Amino acid sequence: MGVTAFGFENYAKDAVIYALSVDDAAVGLDPDQVANDQGSPQYAWQTKDGGLTLATGAFIRIRPNTQQQTWRAVCIARSNITATAQINIALWNDYNGPATAVYSATVDGPPAGYQQIVHVLPSNITADFLEIYVEDSGNPDNHINVPLIYCGPLWIPEYGRTFRSTFGRTSRTDQQQTQGGQEFPMARWQKRVIRLDFDSTSTSTELWQYAMEIDRLARLGGNILAIPNIDSANVNYETVFGQLRTSDQMTYGMKTAARIAWNAEITERL
Repeated sequence: MGVTAFGFENYAKDAVIYALSVDDAAVGLDPDQVANDQGSPQYAWQTKDGGLTLATGAFIRIRPNTQQQTWRAVCIARSNITATAQINIALWNDYNGPATAVYSATVDGPPAGYQQIVHVLPSNITADFLEIYVEDSGNPDNHINVPLIYCGPLWIPEYGRTFRSTFGRTSRTDQQQTQGGQEFPMARWQKRVIRLDFDSTSTSTELWQYAMEIDRLARLGGNILAIPNIDSANVNYETVFGQLRTSDQMTYGMKTAARIAWNAEITERL
């Protein structure tokens, strides 16, 4: 079933965020918008027209207010970045002197229709800040728009999801039907949904530190990053960044006080 992971400590929420290019003509499209929980392009960082490459300003820096943080994943969600784009992700240290790159990777743009790039680092990296730049010169919008970014650590449960886990979509489609029976559907929205099921979460090392903390933060309205398999070639398709809802009760599925069974449904944030 692969290695399942959750991201719930988003450094973008408590950081100094800087971008080279900001659309001054549009209100509320400054780089700090990536720290909100809305996936709408109306609440996003947006570059000026023509800001499609590093040279023209498609660059953002996220510096957490606490130095020497542990990083494991970066997710750019609900963006207009195209599938032909290249995105550079770099982590830097300047804790004890001049800025030094400690990690760098270049990844492809998102699959068409999915609007997200998910990059899982090979291992935990300690760094002071993150820099991202985009090379997307063929973008038909003539600007880059990024509503959501997750950057931070991951919790990898000791035992991964069970075979009861599911995935799919929820949507709203209004449909008009004529007296002759012809149907005219009007699609309003659709969201990807995954349901992750766990039956052996440790009460001593995982339940309160991770599972219940994720539940607590999610109930406050924040987004949770859910990656069904960090090693999957389809991680950009499978991952969901959005609202999480756990079942109301956690149970002793292994018939022992040492292990808890629980499940969570994560719905893409639009």
